[in-house]
Amino acid sequence: ITARFTGYVRSQAGAAFEDAPVTMASEDYGYLLRRIPGMMFWLGTGRGHPLHSERFSPDEQAISPAVALISDYLSQL
Repeated sequence: ITARFTGYVRSQAGAAFEDAPVTMASEDYGYLLRRIPGMMFWLGTGRGHPLHSERFSPDEQAISPAVALISDYLSQL
């Protein structure tokens, strides 16, 4: 699932993609993946402060293009 999605994103003009290092993100999402195939990814917002920092202020303009990209990907499955 991850390879298919990342291949799609890499092929889209204007979509920025970079591999993130493997982390222990302490999410419960892994329990869901034991029963339902899926993947998790980080949506970069270009602001440079960590997620749980008091200075974290995501650029909300990153959401709409990401939703469009993911919707287009899913419509092709």
